Amino acid sequence: MGRAKYASLLGQYKETLDKFVGPTEVFICGDTLQVEDYSKYNWTMFDPESKQKRHDETFEDYLARAYELGKKFTARKK
Repeated sequence: MGRAKYASLLGQYKETLDKFVGPTEVFICGDTLQVEDYSKYNWTMFDPESKQKRHDETFEDYLARAYELGKKFTARKK
């Protein structure tokens, strides 16, 4: 699925959720680690070194962004 279609699909999901549960936000965190040890699985579609490298480079940023988003959500409820 291309980026434009993916973004459109997520936008539709967001609109639906906004209607039924209230304001929502989309937070995309892709190309993540699925498991700690890829050698335990016969998953030839993944490059474990690439997955680990991406995780090491991006995890702290995603974690901080998710934390800030959580703060924003909890501030709405006050």
